[in-house]
Amino acid sequence: IVYAVPFVACLLLQVAVGPNIQIAGCSPNFLLAFVLLVSLRSGVGPGSLVGFFCGLFEDFAGNDTIGCMALTMVLAAAIVGALGSALETPPPLITCVVVLCSCLFVEVVYGISVVLSNAESGGVVSVLLGHSLPTALYSAVFGCIVLVAIQMVLVDNTPVGMQLGGSLGSAPSKMPRMKSRLK
Repeated sequence: IVYAVPFVACLLLQVAVGPNIQIAGCSPNFLLAFVLLVSLRSGVGPGSLVGFFCGLFEDFAGNDTIGCMALTMVLAAAIVGALGSALETPPPLITCVVVLCSCLFVEVVYGISVVLSNAESGGVVSVLLGHSLPTALYSAVFGCIVLVAIQMVLVDNTPVGMQLGGSLGSAPSKMPRMKSRLK
């Protein structure tokens, strides 16, 4: 339930706002911010699952090969989820670095996969410089704002050691419980 509001907000931003704020044909990837949020806070499994379905949604909404964005989001979610298990609550600067690196990774891998799967897409250099890198930077700006804002609102109340499969003499927790700081 804690992820419902950020998911709906990112989905609405992706569908309604994203196409209207394009710059040179590049629109930000708001769903990637949600995938990174889940990956950082809940780990590899939930993050990869959310990454797959958000990526598949983007694949069906776009005109390119089905599965490319789903694959890249799963890979990014797995990497960020593993990093998130090492960091308890990353500070805003670390969060922005993770978002920037993740956006670059997703867009570059996606651009390469589109070039490899679609002969009409143009060359690798034109796709990477003309679409992937600008989209990654655009997504990173909005991703940092969204992720830092959401992390400031959500607080994790799981005891230390019980997060992401750790144990304190009892069974490992399935997923950290979170509550809102808003009253």
